[in-house]
Amino acid sequence: MHATDFEKQDKENDFNLFPGRISQEDAKKLPPVILQKSEFDMLRGDTDEIIPKLQQAGVYADHMDFAGVAHCFYLFADEPNADMFYE
Repeated sequence: MHATDFEKQDKENDFNLFPGRISQEDAKKLPPVILQKSEFDMLRGDTDEIIPKLQQAGVYADHMDFAGVAHCFYLFADEPNADMFYE
């Protein structure tokens, strides 16, 4: 969804496509950041990789780590654990 020119974005380490590749320069431009990851999240590695970069840039606020659920679990009304996201 974020790829408009994959080869170019890959070569330039576009952090919209690869959040874990964000530079310190770009990280410093962000507002305070709160991240969310889930135990079965395909972006979990990027989240783990970006936290220290955001901390060094002074924009890391916090992160949430939801156990036993997948990426975007809160979007599905029938997901039994969705309410914990909103609480």
